[in-house]
Amino acid sequence: MQDALVRVTAQLERGMAAAGEAREAGGWRVFLPEGHPYYRRCALPLQPAGRSGAGVQDLRRLAGELGLAPRVELVRELWPELPAMLAAHGFMVETEAAILVAQAAPAGLGGAVPVGETADARLQRRFLAATARAFGEAPPSEAELAIFSACLRGRSIRAATWIEAGGPVSGAALLRTGPDAELAGVWTETGWRRRGLAARVGTTLLDLFFASGGAFVWLAAAQEQTRLYEALGFRRAGTLLRLVPGSS
Repeated sequence: MQDALVRVTAQLERGMAAAGEAREAGGWRVFLPEGHPYYRRCALPLQPAGRSGAGVQDLRRLAGELGLAPRVELVRELWPELPAMLAAHGFMVETEAAILVAQAAPAGLGGAVPVGETADARLQRRFLAATARAFGEAPPSEAELAIFSACLRGRSIRAATWIEAGGPVSGAALLRTGPDAELAGVWTETGWRRRGLAARVGTTLLDLFFASGGAFVWLAAAQEQTRLYEALGFRRAGTLLRLVPGSS
């Protein structure tokens, strides 16, 4: 699975780089996307990584200059020594997610509605608002909506939703860079869960992706959600960690 994890990291780096400015410090690259609905500011380790205390201090210093709390994302299997080193310098694991990968469209029901195919601005707004609500985030800003719409037109983002009762009740997005992509932001409204809607939305996006020349897709999911994706043909490849400075 090592090659798959390298591919995951490369796709994430390309997507983050396309979303906004990047700066480097002490073996880390800090990405600074502004107004992107899916990519957030974070630091990724470089080869060679900032494995020393000096490298971490460089990261903290750059983050301070930018007015940020340094947030690190890394694939544990590619950087096995980094979590302990970061912990020794005051970082803590905020989230731990399973990385799953797929290289073929699943056999299953699709039927969800692609978002953006008809340039429906109202549906785009409702979809993004529902996504933010599902993840406990603030409603989307006008900048996020504008970037989302532009990415849909440029096909760097594909999105799909299941519509019931006159509105979106489940959805997901595919963040694409060349032949590789990340499946992200999968959600279902509380009253509509356990009906297989997330699987149908995901299948719709994967069918579109592989039919248009896509070759490799990955996602990060909580452990309790992995069975959903394994049923769609994904296989476990590794672990994605997000680390942040601990409270002093």
